[in-house]
Amino acid sequence: MATDTINSKLPEGCFLAYVVSHEAWYSSVIDGRRVSICAESRGGGVAWEFLAVEKNVGGEPTVRLEFFSDAFDAFFQVPELFNAIGEHGPIGRLEDLVGVLDQVGAKDITERTRPVGR
Repeated sequence: MATDTINSKLPEGCFLAYVVSHEAWYSSVIDGRRVSICAESRGGGVAWEFLAVEKNVGGEPTVRLEFFSDAFDAFFQVPELFNAIGEHGPIGRLEDLVGVLDQVGAKDITERTRPVGR
């Protein structure tokens, strides 16, 4: 899927992005395995953001999406993402979800290297 297609309904100046928090340089202060999915602004900040959290249910891994109401715009701004998740079938691991995000053209903005001076 073309990146311009997935970004066409996002607010002006935004693009679909994700952060793999447990792979970031600051992961030691993150509780658990999670991926933040957002409409990232080229000028900084986000229009909305929601989380994908990996949990064990009955001894099996599963991914749960967590939304606050200010992120509900994601449902109509990036329906291609939710369609791709549904077409994929059950997603047990965050790595599978990241594969779907890559497939639809989301940009990985995870800071894996600690910036100088921090």
